[in-house]
Amino acid sequence: MVIYISKTYKKQQIKDNNKEYKSKEENRLVLLKKTFWDSMENDEEIYPFFDAIYEYFNFQPTTEQVKITFFLIGNSLFSDGLKFGFDETIVRENLHNFIEQNIDLIKEKILV
Repeated sequence: MVIYISKTYKKQQIKDNNKEYKSKEENRLVLLKKTFWDSMENDEEIYPFFDAIYEYFNFQPTTEQVKITFFLIGNSLFSDGLKFGFDETIVRENLHNFIEQNIDLIKEKILV
């Protein structure tokens, strides 16, 4: 017996698998961020976030506001921060770019 699977079905299967993979990847990223955040001994490791938020919003953010912003950053920026440190020049520049590109979202989240 031969079973034919339509191209549309195959494409839908691929889309569904990609969605499932992305969802798992996002969950892993959140867990990694939580682990990193919980393991910090002091705010020095995330000082660049305080600095960047101050630059764009002109107020000294609380640790909670920095935490919210931290959890908004993408995989690439987070990964670079882990590898090189968030105070490394290129990572700081990327953080500033992220805030600039997402300023409305960040404002909505941290200025409640």
